[in-house]
Amino acid sequence: MNHHDHATQSEKIRGSFEHICGGLDGSKGILKESWIRSLEMLRIRLPYQGMIDSMFERLDVNGDGVVTFSEFQRFAELYPTMLDSIYYRCKDQFTDLQQKKQVEEAIVVRDELIDRERAVIKTLEDILLQRNDQEHKIREMEAGLEATKHREQEAIEGVTRSEEGVIRSAQLIDEANQNLRRATEMEQQQVAAHIESQQRVEMLHESLRAHDKEVAAADDHVRQMERLLIEAKRELEARILERESTHSELLSSQGRERSAHGDVVQAQLGVKSANEKLTQSHNDAAMMKEIESDAAAKRAAAAGEVGRVCAMIENERRDLLIIIDEEEQRRIVSENALHAIRTQEQAIHTLEQRNIDFNAHRKAVEQQETPLLHQEATLREQRATLEDREARLRVEVSTFTNSNGRTPAERLVVLSPAASARDRVSELSHSSAMNQLSYHYQ
Repeated sequence: MNHHDHATQSEKIRGSFEHICGGLDGSKGILKESWIRSLEMLRIRLPYQGMIDSMFERLDVNGDGVVTFSEFQRFAELYPTMLDSIYYRCKDQFTDLQQKKQVEEAIVVRDELIDRERAVIKTLEDILLQRNDQEHKIREMEAGLEATKHREQEAIEGVTRSEEGVIRSAQLIDEANQNLRRATEMEQQQVAAHIESQQRVEMLHESLRAHDKEVAAADDHVRQMERLLIEAKRELEARILERESTHSELLSSQGRERSAHGDVVQAQLGVKSANEKLTQSHNDAAMMKEIESDAAAKRAAAAGEVGRVCAMIENERRDLLIIIDEEEQRRIVSENALHAIRTQEQAIHTLEQRNIDFNAHRKAVEQQETPLLHQEATLREQRATLEDREARLRVEVSTFTNSNGRTPAERLVVLSPAASARDRVSELSHSSAMNQLSYHYQ
């Protein structure tokens, strides 16, 4: 809390008056409610509430409920300690608001840095996903192959269960036929047994039909699983054929290169042979030249294919290097963002600590100011009381002298004790307050 700005008395009066009028029409002056509210906001507390009310009434000379600027100037003369307290507490309040605003702005900057660092991390994660994308695809293909094998195993188990159901159905049919034969033999002996056998046969037929339906459903399920298995095998065969095609193309290129090399060697031998037999046949020489030309073309084609494959590999390596370089750059940006965040957090901590120290010092000064304000207000109340007593004494003396015929000089002698008491209180109030203020603001 800096009380060494060397503000003039007029600046203190004007600044304090404008602050108390804040939020109202300052041209009309200070209302009582704004006076009370301002003292509460500035934490200026007097010994009792009635003292604040009497102070306002004493300032409001004309009694219209509004303290004008000229009346407030009189307040500055009557209460110099309270004027300083109001002025400097207003400045401290403004400083506190500015420091809090700086902390809030620093927090906003820190949050922006955190968002930026999160964005960098997200970009870095995307780059890592790009690097791992191919491995992820391979894992997906392997998982698909495992799933296909699992479905194939399930289909085999379904076929096995269907075959077991067919066997159980055949056993039930055999049992039903045996029961039917026994029932036919016993038909003449026991009609009731024959009816029961018929019912049992009917039940067995129903069971047989149910099993037939289960067999048909199992057959359908088997066919469906076979179709799925066939599709999975086709997909697997297509991927295998694609891989074998690529491998075959590479082997073919290598074979063409080797063939071209062999053709070159053969052409060279043919040229040598043609040179030896040049005198024998010009047609053989022309044929050897054609063979040599074809071999050179094949070799050039093979070399071009190898170059294309090497170029593709080189492009992939460059892309990988670009990804790695971008990843490194993003890591550097992330580290710089973290460093900036730590720096900003340190700045926020410094501002908060400064604000805490400022408020602590502010409270300590306010605690030191409070007894001074109480003393000034009490002395001013005492002086006002003495002034009232003096006024009453003047009236009494005037009445007494008029009734006894005393001269004005004699009346002054009578009034001198009251005036001397008032002057002593005024001198004590001013001297004590100024000594305390001098110590306080140093």
